[in-house]
Formats: sequence, structure tokens, C-alpha cells
Amino acid sequence: MSESLSLSFYAAAQEQVQSWNFHTNLEECKLPDVLTLKLYLKNPSIVLLEKSFEILVRRHESLRTSFDIIDGALVQVIYPYDFKLFSICHYDFKDELNQDILISQQLLEFRGELRKLSNIPLFRAGIFRVAEDAYYTYITIHHIISDMWSLSVIKKELNEIYDSLLKGNIPRSDPHPVQLRHYTEWQRGEFQNKLRIIKSYWSKKLDVPMSGFIKSCSGLFCNHCSDGLGATSGFGCESKILTALDNSKISSCKFVLDKEMHTAITDLSFYCKSSISSIFSAALKLLFFLLEGNDRVLVAMPIINRFLPGSELIVGDLVGGAYLYDQINKTETVKTIVREVYFEILEVADLIISDHDELELDGKYLRLNTDVFLNFIGRDIIGESQLPASDRDAINISETDVTGYYKIVFNVEEYKNGYICDFNYNIELVSTKYITRFAERYMSLLRAMCKGPDILVTKMIF
Repeated sequence: MSESLSLSFYAAAQEQVQSWNFHTNLEECKLPDVLTLKLYLKNPSIVLLEKSFEILVRRHESLRTSFDIIDGALVQVIYPYDFKLFSICHYDFKDELNQDILISQQLLEFRGELRKLSNIPLFRAGIFRVAEDAYYTYITIHHIISDMWSLSVIKKELNEIYDSLLKGNIPRSDPHPVQLRHYTEWQRGEFQNKLRIIKSYWSKKLDVPMSGFIKSCSGLFCNHCSDGLGATSGFGCESKILTALDNSKISSCKFVLDKEMHTAITDLSFYCKSSISSIFSAALKLLFFLLEGNDRVLVAMPIINRFLPGSELIVGDLVGGAYLYDQINKTETVKTIVREVYFEILEVADLIISDHDELELDGKYLRLNTDVFLNFIGRDIIGESQLPASDRDAINISETDVTGYYKIVFNVEEYKNGYICDFNYNIELVSTKYITRFAERYMSLLRAMCKGPDILVTKMIF
């Protein structure tokens, strides 16, 4: 049977179109965006591990997906399972002294092989033997078919399938009932049906008097306004801000939240019945309110757009961006504000802006009205990265593509028992003095929120 006859073709998701446009214009010296899952195995059954991987690939169409242009439109091309295409590579490094270097070189080679999006597969898997009974399994996947959430799904299913086979049971091997193409079809239909509603919603959300915004947030601006926190000048300088956003220069201010704070933030998320990222976002909103008296704070935040029932187990690239615009009520407690932020994240999942041009909204105006862009990265999925013991300045946060297009971009990256935080800021709009004090106040506020989640926001002492 000719394999070409069994190929399936489906329209690509909006996020995949954006990724295709980015990667097809990628310079030769640049490597594609990938994610890597790392698993440590003690004396495993290699045969059962390979069988587990086969079942995983059979269950998820996205792992058998490549991309092509047909009739001027990007499509997902789904292949049937073929052992020769989707097998795992084996490497024996048990007798090598420089194992880490050899593994890193191979992973770099994996990444380079994923440059062309019309190739299949868009992942590489390798089993690396590092001792007589010790192995590492690495799975490197192109970002166009995967995201951080997907890695957690892969890790969970691979473990479950392997454990089932090891116990002599028959694991579930049927295709997942909801595939990425199903979600894509739903997303495209919803997007077209709600285009008018979405545009109206966000137009109203962004209907803020420009002069009032400049006055309330002028403490952020360093070249033409005050350096102080809470100071206002009412300086009308919209054109200068827009120019600065386009020609921005970036600096950063890093700090670390230790094991104690990691535990406290986790406990607070359970107490508030919310997500950890919503706590970081709520703290940013609350800090602006307490320092600037600004009860209408616009924070842009990337979220994983997976609130269609059944879609939480899809492997695929489904990251969207939501713009949150809340009123802060002076009579509310920390807990209620965290909950409100959390639910607004869920609510606006139905009102995602994935392409400003398609919605005919002004991206510059969006950025101008955005106080902070929050980028939360959960790194625990790909292993326990260690915090440098000596030089904290050596900490390297993964830069987000939007750095420089907002006044402040706040990256939060989870490591083993802690968080690495990095305020990237536009030096033409934000002073070093301001951002340093802002970061100090932010850390103090987080501690106060963890200690007193039932305190009124107006009574916060930090």
C-alpha cells in the first residue's frame, strides 16, 4: 500500500501559522524553537520502553504531524505510524568520561534536524546509557507541535504505559478521543463566529482616556518624568512612548524566591484554589494599585488555551495570549483578588487575541496600555535545574519574544524548590532606580500575601 494514500490533511491552527512564518524565515545560524523532556531510568526494560513510546506516538496524531502549503494555506499533514520513521535512537556513553558534553552535542544535533517543518517526524528521541544500569531518555520536540503542557502529558502517559507493560497488563493504546485537529477545528470555528464579539469586547476594555493613563503610571518613566514610586507628573508624551517601544533598549533586574517562598506560594495557591501563575499576576496588579493608586491595571499574560472539555490531554501547540483588565476593589481581600484574576484568565480563554491585525486592533496601543507582561515558565517538567551556587547574576532566564515591546516584561521560571524572577524593562521608559525599588516591593508584597491572604488589600503592610 502506498503510504501517501493514507496521509490526512487538516487546516493548521492560528498559532501554528505564526510558528511556520517565523521558522520558514529563520536565519541559517539560528536553531528552531524546541522543548525537551528528560527522564532518568534505573535498570529499565529497553524493549518495553520502546513499545511504550510506540503506543504513545500511535495515540497522538500531533507526534505524527508535519506541515505543508496546499492551495496557499498551511495544513497539518498527519502520517500513519511507521516504526522506521518514529523509532528511538540508542547511544552508549557508559565508558565515556565527558558524558554531559556528548549528550549536549547530540541534543544540539537533534534540534538542528528539526529545522524543516515539512519533514517527519518533528521530534527526536534518544536513550542514552550512562552507567551499567542507568539511562537517560531525551525527547526533543518542535514547538509547532508541542508546548510545556504537552510535555507533562507525554511524561505522564509514557510512565503509565511503561508501568502497565512492566506489570504484564495491557495498557490503553487506542487513539486519544480528542486530537489536536479536533481542537483546531473547534478553535477556528469559534474564532470566526466570535470575531465581532471579540473585537467589541477588547475595544471596550481598551477604551481608556490616554491622558489619565499617562498620569497614573508616570512614575514608570525615567527620561522625562519622576524617578520616584508613586510620583506623577501628568506629562502627555504618547508619541515618545510609542517611539520608545519601537526602538527599545532592554536591561534586567533579577532576584530569587527560595524554597521557603516556593512552599508558601504553593500553599497560597491551594488556599485560594487558584493557579500559581495567577498569584504572580495578582501580585503585579495589586502592587500597581498600592503604589500608584491605579485601580485599573492592564497586565498581558500568556496562558495555555485548553479549556475545551477533554482538551487538557492533547499533545499539541496551543499557547495563546490573553489581555487582562481588572478593576481592583478596595474592600477585597488578597484571596478574593487572586481568585478574580484566576477566573478572569479562564473567562478570557474564550476571547483570545492571537493576531492583532486580524482583529483590526492596534498592537501599539495594546502595548502602550500594558503595565507588565508576565511570562510564567514551569521548568519542573524537564528535570530539576539547579540554581548556581555562587553567582546569582549568572542566572539566565529564557527571553520571551515580546521583551522590549512592553514597558516591563516579568519572567518567572520555576527551578528545583524555588523561582528565578527577572524584570526586563525598557530603559527609555523605566528607570533603574524605579525597577529596583519595584522589585523589592514586589518580593515584600508576595511575602505579605502569603502570610495574610485574608487581609484587606488596603491594610497590606509590605
